Amino acid sequence: MTDPHSAPTQQSLQLILARNLLSTLSSPAFIVDPDQIVVFYNDAAGNSLGIAYEETGKMPVTEWRARMGSIEANGNPIVEAELPTAVAQRERRPVHTTATVRIGQEDERVLEMLALPLIGPNDTYEGAVGIFWPRDAELE
Repeated sequence: MTDPHSAPTQQSLQLILARNLLSTLSSPAFIVDPDQIVVFYNDAAGNSLGIAYEETGKMPVTEWRARMGSIEANGNPIVEAELPTAVAQRERRPVHTTATVRIGQEDERVLEMLALPLIGPNDTYEGAVGIFWPRDAELE
């Protein structure tokens, strides 16, 4: 696994383009690389976490989960291997789930979570995009 705090490495074109797209979204969104390192999250996700990406930089998914708080579906914790981004990586398909999340000291919130795999040339897995939003949010 790559050390998330090591010297910068060149990112794939798919990750660069995904980052550009996510920076324009109003929904909280993040990108994980093939090593399950969160390599970017947008301002909306930063607002949800209470800390901007510029302050944290890259972080392992385990640290992201710790900042997100408990993540449960049907009253049971979601193990790391079953997070939408992990399933999208393993199965190379879009994944959607509904989960209950507690961020910091906030009340529990029900979130819709979507993960999309990023597939590069020669069918290489380049990472995944994760997007989440409150279940009761009205779509504009």
